[in-house]
Amino acid sequence: MKKCILFLTVCLLISCSTDSVSTELSLSPPEWLQGSWEDERSQNDSFTQIQIEVSSKNVKIISGGGIVVLDIVGMARNANDAPNGSASIDEEIKTGETYEFNVTVNLDNAEIQRTAYRFEKIDSERITFYQNNVSLELNKTN
Repeated sequence: MKKCILFLTVCLLISCSTDSVSTELSLSPPEWLQGSWEDERSQNDSFTQIQIEVSSKNVKIISGGGIVVLDIVGMARNANDAPNGSASIDEEIKTGETYEFNVTVNLDNAEIQRTAYRFEKIDSERITFYQNNVSLELNKTN
């Protein structure tokens, strides 16, 4: 009987948490940030080139070889799908000049990684991208 109650409780928690997870694991970057951005310092060196693609719902960091290095929303969803794993995305600042969010990944209810991302608009064709305390100036490519 105790096992049956425990099983039903777990099923209820899982079914309730699915809705809240889907709303937490999304981004909504401002229009001024949406598009493709490229590291101006590495345009001549495809090996070290960094590109960032920003859509209305996600941010992806891509290496010079065209490999997606980091898919923010996809990474958070994968962490939630892992046994004893969870993730959250918290949009902190969203203005006409700045967009900032944090991604937190947990394992067994302990925070194992928290990464801060920040975009600052220089002008309509240039931004500064920050990941934790590292910055990179990027040019718009489309």
